Amino acid sequence: VVPDPRLYRHHFRQEPNRSPDFVGAIGSIRRTDVLTLTVRSPEVPGSDGTIETDLDTLPMGLSALWSFSELLRLSSACKLDINPRELRIGLQPWKTESGTLTRRIFLADSLENGAGYARHIAQRKVLDSVVNSVARDIGRRKFESQRHSSACESSCPDCLMSYDNRWIHPYLDWRLALDLLDVASGKALPLSRWLSRAEVMTDQFLAQFETTGTDLEHVWSSSREVHGVHSKGARRIALFGHPLWRAQKEHFVPIQQRAWSELLERPEADSIRFFDLATLQRRPTRIFAWLKPASPGLK
Repeated sequence: VVPDPRLYRHHFRQEPNRSPDFVGAIGSIRRTDVLTLTVRSPEVPGSDGTIETDLDTLPMGLSALWSFSELLRLSSACKLDINPRELRIGLQPWKTESGTLTRRIFLADSLENGAGYARHIAQRKVLDSVVNSVARDIGRRKFESQRHSSACESSCPDCLMSYDNRWIHPYLDWRLALDLLDVASGKALPLSRWLSRAEVMTDQFLAQFETTGTDLEHVWSSSREVHGVHSKGARRIALFGHPLWRAQKEHFVPIQQRAWSELLERPEADSIRFFDLATLQRRPTRIFAWLKPASPGLK
């Protein structure tokens, strides 16, 4: 029994503590070459520039790392002119010196004892070529093409999804992969991939819950960079930001801080909370549950 209530739905019922019959694990040992990488950049909000993977702190952190890892695998296979199945990817849990829970990316040869692919990719010039040339070309030519970007919300067989990565399909998002690609290349974190869609996505959210009887209205910051929804009955405002922005005020970027300060002055709102646009896209009911007024007689 896993007792962590964060891994369950809201009505988790804790069973009495019982001593396990035994302690063990299921594992696999493979002797092969492995390349490990850590994404760290001052462009990533937080204390040390790494991608937080704690769900309460950064809900899309794990999704961003898995998406970038898969892009790295595809780009490496393209560079080496091999089948992507000849390379394996994974994430290694790691806690930084400042206490951030993140994960290292590892790229390994599928072949027992290694085929030399990971060792070759680990060379600085080759890795730079994979990240700054091949992956960027794949992103422009395939992911950000008008045909693909207008039809694919998060991932599909034409971008990141494949049979051999089926266990991580719920995590994959091509926009997050390209965001981390820019960060890993030493560039500024781009905002337009997400914020340019915020107004339309907010209107779609309102249309989706229009018949629920909840009095919701579209709100935005004066610069129209941040959009959100005001629940008049609950007196709450949900703001929607970039998936790599944190919801904690101590880690707000300037755009978040401005929007927060402006909308906090509204007398009809008692509480404001930041959600990310990826959660708005994938799990809108989670946001609606926070905006919905409590039923009479319930606290």
